[in-house]
Amino acid sequence: MDAGHLIAFNLTLLAALISPGPAMLVALRTSLTEGRRAGDGYLALKPLLDRIAATVLAALGRRLLFQR
Repeated sequence: MDAGHLIAFNLTLLAALISPGPAMLVALRTSLTEGRRAGDGYLALKPLLDRIAATVLAALGRRLLFQR
Protein backbone atom coordinates (compact mmCIF):
# COMPACT_ATOMS: atom_id res chain seq x y z
CA MET A 1 0.00 0.00 0.00
CA ASP A 2 1.48 3.31 -1.01
CA ALA A 3 1.18 6.66 0.78
CA GLY A 4 -1.68 7.86 -1.45
CA HIS A 5 -3.88 4.92 -0.51
CA LEU A 6 -3.06 5.34 3.16
CA ILE A 7 -3.96 9.03 3.09
CA ALA A 8 -7.21 8.33 1.23
CA PHE A 9 -8.12 5.60 3.71
CA ASN A 10 -7.43 7.86 6.70
CA LEU A 11 -9.45 10.73 5.21
CA THR A 12 -12.37 8.38 4.59
CA LEU A 13 -12.11 7.07 8.14
CA LEU A 14 -12.05 10.62 9.52
CA ALA A 15 -15.16 11.54 7.52
CA ALA A 16 -16.98 8.50 8.89
CA LEU A 17 -15.98 9.33 12.46
CA ILE A 18 -17.12 12.95 12.39
CA SER A 19 -20.40 12.40 10.54
CA PRO A 20 -23.52 12.26 12.71
CA GLY A 21 -25.21 8.92 13.16
CA PRO A 22 -28.89 8.20 12.61
CA ALA A 23 -29.80 8.79 16.26
CA MET A 24 -28.20 12.22 16.21
CA LEU A 25 -30.02 13.12 13.00
CA VAL A 26 -33.37 12.08 14.53
CA ALA A 27 -32.62 14.14 17.65
CA LEU A 28 -31.71 17.12 15.48
CA ARG A 29 -34.89 16.77 13.46
CA THR A 30 -36.95 16.44 16.65
CA SER A 31 -35.29 19.53 18.12
CA LEU A 32 -35.95 21.57 14.99
CA THR A 33 -39.58 20.52 14.56
CA GLU A 34 -40.78 20.10 18.15
CA GLY A 35 -38.43 22.29 20.14
CA ARG A 36 -35.24 21.91 22.13
CA ARG A 37 -36.82 20.13 25.10
CA ALA A 38 -38.18 17.34 22.91
CA GLY A 39 -34.79 16.82 21.28
CA ASP A 40 -33.00 16.82 24.63
CA GLY A 41 -35.50 14.30 25.95
CA TYR A 42 -34.85 12.04 22.99
CA LEU A 43 -31.10 12.21 23.55
CA ALA A 44 -31.58 11.41 27.24
CA LEU A 45 -33.96 8.47 26.76
CA LYS A 46 -32.46 6.76 23.71
CA PRO A 47 -29.28 5.41 25.38
CA LEU A 48 -31.31 4.22 28.36
CA LEU A 49 -33.84 2.40 26.18
CA ASP A 50 -31.05 0.89 24.06
CA ARG A 51 -29.34 -0.52 27.16
CA ILE A 52 -32.58 -1.90 28.56
CA ALA A 53 -33.37 -3.61 25.26
CA ALA A 54 -29.86 -5.05 24.98
CA THR A 55 -29.99 -6.36 28.54
CA VAL A 56 -33.39 -8.00 28.05
CA LEU A 57 -32.34 -9.59 24.75
CA ALA A 58 -29.08 -10.86 26.26
CA ALA A 59 -30.94 -12.36 29.21
CA LEU A 60 -33.44 -14.08 26.90
CA GLY A 61 -30.65 -15.39 24.69
CA ARG A 62 -28.73 -16.71 27.67
CA ARG A 63 -31.89 -18.39 29.00
CA LEU A 64 -32.53 -20.08 25.66
CA LEU A 65 -28.90 -21.13 25.40
CA PHE A 66 -28.76 -22.77 28.83
CA GLN A 67 -32.27 -24.19 28.65
CA ARG A 68 -31.25 -26.84 26.13
